[in-house]
Amino acid sequence: SVINTATIASTAATPNPPGIKSDDADIKSSVENPAAKWDVKKKKLLPSGEPVLDGNVTYEVELCPTQRTGNLNLTDVILTDNPEVGAEFVSADNGGTFNDVDGDGAVDAGDTVTWNVGDRTVGQECYRSRIVLRYPATSFTLSSKVVNSVTGDGTFEVTNAPFSDSGTAGHGFVNPAPGLGNFDKRNTGFAYGSRPDIGTQFYYDYKVENTGNVSFETITVFDDALPDEVDANRITTGKYSNDAGVTFSVEYTTDGTTWQSLVDNEVLPDTNNDPNSGRENESITLPAGVRGIRFIYNNAPVGFKADDRPRLYVTVRSSDINGQPVQDGDLIQNTATLTGVFNSQNYTSNDDAITYVDRPRAVGIISKTDLTGNNPYTPSELVEFRITAGNRRNARRTLENPVIVDILPDGLSYVPNSYVFSAGDSGLGTPTNFEVVENYEGTGRTLLRWIWEGQSANFDSGAFSDDKEWTITYKVSVEEGDDDQSNLTNTAYLSTYDPGSDPADFVCHNNAVSDSNDLDRDGKTGDTDVYDTDTAPGNDNPLCRTTVDINVTTLPFLQARKLVQGGLNNVYATSGQSYPGGGADYQITATNTGTTPITEIVIVDVFPNIGDTAVLNTNLPRNSQWRPYLISPVEVPVANAAVYYSTSSNPCRLNPLDGSDQQWPSGCIDDWSTAFPSDPTAITAVKIDYGNFRLNPLASLTQTWSMRVPVVAPVSETAWNSFALTGRRVDRTSPLLPQEPPRVNVNLQTDNPPVLGDFVWNDANANGVQDSGENGINGVVVELYRPGADGTPGTPDDELVDFTMTGPNHFGYPGYYEFAYLPEADYFLKFIPPSGSGYFFTSSTGTDRNDGINSDANPTTGLTGVITLASGQDERDIDAGLTQTPPTGQASLGDYVWLDANGNGIQDPNERGVNGVTVMLYQSDGTFVGSTQTSTGSNGNSGFYNFQNLMPGDYYVEFTPLSGYDASPQSQGNDPTKDSDADPNDADLATPGTQARTSPFTLNANEAKTDIDLGIVPQPRIGDYVWIDLNRDGIQQGTETGLNGVMVTLYDSSNNAVESTVTTNDIQGKPGYYAFATENLSGNYSIEFTLPNGFAFSPQNSGNNDAVDSDVNPATGRIEITGVSSSTTDLTLDAGVNQPA
Repeated sequence: SVINTATIASTAATPNPPGIKSDDADIKSSVENPAAKWDVKKKKLLPSGEPVLDGNVTYEVELCPTQRTGNLNLTDVILTDNPEVGAEFVSADNGGTFNDVDGDGAVDAGDTVTWNVGDRTVGQECYRSRIVLRYPATSFTLSSKVVNSVTGDGTFEVTNAPFSDSGTAGHGFVNPAPGLGNFDKRNTGFAYGSRPDIGTQFYYDYKVENTGNVSFETITVFDDALPDEVDANRITTGKYSNDAGVTFSVEYTTDGTTWQSLVDNEVLPDTNNDPNSGRENESITLPAGVRGIRFIYNNAPVGFKADDRPRLYVTVRSSDINGQPVQDGDLIQNTATLTGVFNSQNYTSNDDAITYVDRPRAVGIISKTDLTGNNPYTPSELVEFRITAGNRRNARRTLENPVIVDILPDGLSYVPNSYVFSAGDSGLGTPTNFEVVENYEGTGRTLLRWIWEGQSANFDSGAFSDDKEWTITYKVSVEEGDDDQSNLTNTAYLSTYDPGSDPADFVCHNNAVSDSNDLDRDGKTGDTDVYDTDTAPGNDNPLCRTTVDINVTTLPFLQARKLVQGGLNNVYATSGQSYPGGGADYQITATNTGTTPITEIVIVDVFPNIGDTAVLNTNLPRNSQWRPYLISPVEVPVANAAVYYSTSSNPCRLNPLDGSDQQWPSGCIDDWSTAFPSDPTAITAVKIDYGNFRLNPLASLTQTWSMRVPVVAPVSETAWNSFALTGRRVDRTSPLLPQEPPRVNVNLQTDNPPVLGDFVWNDANANGVQDSGENGINGVVVELYRPGADGTPGTPDDELVDFTMTGPNHFGYPGYYEFAYLPEADYFLKFIPPSGSGYFFTSSTGTDRNDGINSDANPTTGLTGVITLASGQDERDIDAGLTQTPPTGQASLGDYVWLDANGNGIQDPNERGVNGVTVMLYQSDGTFVGSTQTSTGSNGNSGFYNFQNLMPGDYYVEFTPLSGYDASPQSQGNDPTKDSDADPNDADLATPGTQARTSPFTLNANEAKTDIDLGIVPQPRIGDYVWIDLNRDGIQQGTETGLNGVMVTLYDSSNNAVESTVTTNDIQGKPGYYAFATENLSGNYSIEFTLPNGFAFSPQNSGNNDAVDSDVNPATGRIEITGVSSSTTDLTLDAGVNQPA
């Protein structure tokens, strides 16, 4: 077997992040019988038929890979040829060595010819060498049959296995059979069609070849009686193969009798040894008056051939050599003879070349090119075409009144004012008329027509003339099509707009078609009989036609990948590192890299578990060695999506052969539910149905969720995770086939101290001690804080460091949590019982926090005391006891702080809770009871707080709103469970630390009061968002995310910097936000954004919704704002940034 690692990297031309690099993929391949994938062969090359005795026979040996993939390279290869005993060795190329044991030149038993080939790779071309042998009549007869063999030996790379293969070539012998093949003389090189006109040049060429099995003493081409209507100008000598030892002469005559030498008996190059020497394809000018030419080849061996034929160039005279005028339609006939001499006997063949004299014509040429070169294209892309038209070299008159017509195919639309004309050397001026005809002849296609009425294109009839060309470039826009892959053929035509001209004055060099629809607008339609041989009146000028094809792809391509960020990582990657009790956060990104929106996207993720398999291929093990657990509900980035949870070991999933079937495989458990379980750690899989959400072309959808590694999970072991997804393009009824992108893994490291942990249990007897038989509780949220400068847990200066959730350890025992790799510092913990579980904190009974069996949580707040961690310290004894037995006669209090988006003081739908708000509880006489901060519960809902184990009595609550926010209006509406209970006049945040206080209220014995709430509203400010504009359109899409860390500076009208900030998460944890308070602002300002490296600004003010566009001027990096006052709030000052392709 062979293991190969591959990495794919690309630079995308479409608007995707540049320099995309794949994950490394290891592929293990079993190579079966590599010897069968290399082939050694031998064949006879010359002569083509059976050879003669005493003549040379040329063989070729070769070594070839029979396939490129699944094959192995060879090393130390040697080819060994075994000539027939009695033959004579003549030569071998490529360093072939004749191993002549006795040195007599004859092949004896055991004599070989060897080639030291060396190493060969499967990617190389075949290795070939030649060997020449002679079979003397003294050793062989006409009835002899000979067989020559060759063997190849070497070693395979990687396996070091031996390689050996062989091939043979056999033949007999015949009498001499001289052959010249089928002699052919051609006349060609005309400016157009198959006719020259007076004064134009064309040429004759001659086929020269020895096809027999013997050498000719001489081969001669005789063209000794040129037609009276032409003058000879020059020759080209040709290029030859198998020409070793051949001498070459050229002779000419001016009177048909006396021959003079032009090339005198020169040695032709031997193409096997020196292909660059000699007079290959040399042009030689002839003296005036030449009336005949002959090419002479002496000692022409078997296989001698003119690969490039010798040529004779001639020019049509205006009158023949006898003074008679040469006229349109005159016939020019020429006969040449090929003669070979063998054993003083002539072998001869003749051939004629006939043409007719034509009149002077303009010769139209046209071509069309896709300049953009980005095939295939997607809808809305621009394509630039170039039309090159002209009067071809050797044309004999100007091209009068040219017209170019281009009919765009359905699916392309002309971009107005985009065409550019360049005259080149045509002599034309700007087109006199340009037309754009929409829906031409009801076809839905657009016709473009350029006319140069009253103008003419130059011609050049010299011996080395050039085309006289001009160009037009223009742009089209690709439109959305109905087909998945459509080929669009764009056709352009060149003709002449000249109603009074003779059609015979204009011809096409090639691709002439009839102008049946009068595209050139000369009022005539007709055929392509450009020589008017039928004398039919009214024939139109032909159309010279050219085409160019482009492909338009509308295939949606749903490209997806999964990444993971372990507890020891700070970025998402295909592989992560964590530790027992640490994090394992997953990220799925689906991108529509096609051109058609995709909807009904469904993702199914089966979490890692011991003995797990791939999602779609349940026969493919994933090989996970431990099982992480989910710690909070999965939040989706789009509205109206549904998240389903399964606790089954075999949940139903997508059928890999049918994306609409979600009841696969057979025997699966369909327990999917949108209800988040009270014990999230029991969840085994998640399915997300994005419903009618449309993922537009080039847009991405990113989904994340957080999991935790079980405590005491095995170090150095790995958990693998993968997912499947499907979707439906909006113009189709059937979904795309499901796909399962490459899996990702998390590998575990040791949980290095300082460490905090580790147990929350069900204190059934409420004694605050872990008694035998009392089990742990999963689903308890545990938050880790650092106390602020005041050193007191639960106050506004506390800093949330991390959070986790209790879950089963690696052996399945419930209730464990852990924080590791902590810096040396002071910490405290907050325990939050599962939502709706009815659990209360028990009272601590031990006095020693480190005894490891008591409850360390404050019975009222769930907070621990301050824990000081030193280097190497292991504090896995911070436990919490919970009980479902309510404390007799005691009460509890809560519960909610929310962001009051509309400021009405009422909890409206879609308004969300806010974490981090400090809540202090006092008895009515001002006695401090306890403090906490709003947090996220096990059900994933933010903004909740709770005080437990309270004695009946009168109390009030003080809230400390977050910086930049005020309290909402108090006691609005008729539902006390939905209003805000704190007096906003107590919340003056200009004085830090000032609280918003509720009115006193009474707690009765056994009461659970859950309606002491606070709404907060932002103070006047300007801002607020910088986002990554994936498709660079300057408009915020629902799946595009904010960018943190961007420097934002506020300048006054004198360009003085007033304040600077950086984008960060908002109070709901979403990235990319900034704000400047307007309390002390007045006048005109500008906001400047400092671009991060590799980013550019998106277009300004795209679309018609200012709330979701980009307001930055890309040239200045600033947004200008006017009339700001202390009451101004404007949260639409946004900046889109993108990474250029």
